Amino acid sequence: MSVLPPTSSAEASERANKAIERFQEKMGSPAPAFLHAMLGSESMIHDTFMNLDTLLNKGKLANDAKALMGFAAATTARNQDVARWFAEMSRKHGRSDADLHEVLAVVATCTSYNQLYKFRYLSQDPTFAQMRPGLRATPFVNSTLSKDIVELLCVGVSTINGCQSCVSGHVQAALQAGLTHEMIEDAVRITAATAGICAWSANTLG
Repeated sequence: MSVLPPTSSAEASERANKAIERFQEKMGSPAPAFLHAMLGSESMIHDTFMNLDTLLNKGKLANDAKALMGFAAATTARNQDVARWFAEMSRKHGRSDADLHEVLAVVATCTSYNQLYKFRYLSQDPTFAQMRPGLRATPFVNSTLSKDIVELLCVGVSTINGCQSCVSGHVQAALQAGLTHEMIEDAVRITAATAGICAWSANTLG
């Protein structure tokens, strides 16, 4: 159940409704439910439209990689409404459901490692650092996704999960896979924007 009642287009400001129209023009598809849920906040819906337009239509990353980053961020934030939209965007840019399952596998595996290494950091006990992780990591090392995509996904997921050593390690692996700092920053911006959308829609979509 949503925390706040939805705002109808009739109740929303002209600028808020304009953001819906511009979103549909730019994206070439109907505005998703999470955007309509922002009609009650003129500033939020405008900034979300501008962020998505900039992040998904510009920058150094390919469009399919951007959509996969948003999908991974939304699933990490456990927001199915936003994840469904990014899944559709991924399909629009040529990705298959098999690819999306691979992303989910990376998200789940990365989250497991994030929790383990966060514990080791928080414990401040160097003994744990000498122990083997003892967790399987097949989606990291044997994914059908390219190495650079896997590392970008792990950077984003690890950022949301707050694992410092994981972020650092995957950034270095991403650079070694041929990505630039600008590409990594673009990917993390998508992660950050998606996390903000998920935080909003979790309280306004019931």
